[in-house]
Amino acid sequence: PEVFEKRIDVWWGGKENNGKLMLLFAYLIQLNEQYSGYKIILKSIVNSQEEIEDRKTTLNKLKKEIRIDFDIEVKIKELKEPIEDIIRKSSLNARLVFIGIGDPQPGKEKDFIDRMNHFLDGLPTTILVKCGMQIRWEEM
Repeated sequence: PEVFEKRIDVWWGGKENNGKLMLLFAYLIQLNEQYSGYKIILKSIVNSQEEIEDRKTTLNKLKKEIRIDFDIEVKIKELKEPIEDIIRKSSLNARLVFIGIGDPQPGKEKDFIDRMNHFLDGLPTTILVKCGMQIRWEEM
């Protein structure tokens, strides 16, 4: 899109230890005067209405732990709706998007890159993040 909202979307899945690092990156970018006043939105996807409150509770605990200000949005995945479509639709107008990734399967690296290129098509500027270690926030 030609007009972006003043927000940075961070997609949290909770599986790869990427969430805290992505939030730290978003916060550091927010300190730059070009991104001053941008909101960080931590977004997550659940499979049912029943999971929403648990996910929000988890994300609010994370917010207290890392002491970075962000809003929380939890989306419900419809039965056959691809996660990629949810992310694309929800982040279309964000100025910047962070998405955590896992390791590609050995021998399937090209397939992984092709899948990522297809997934990123149509998204605004997107940063893929893979955290190589556990971050101990209490020591920072």
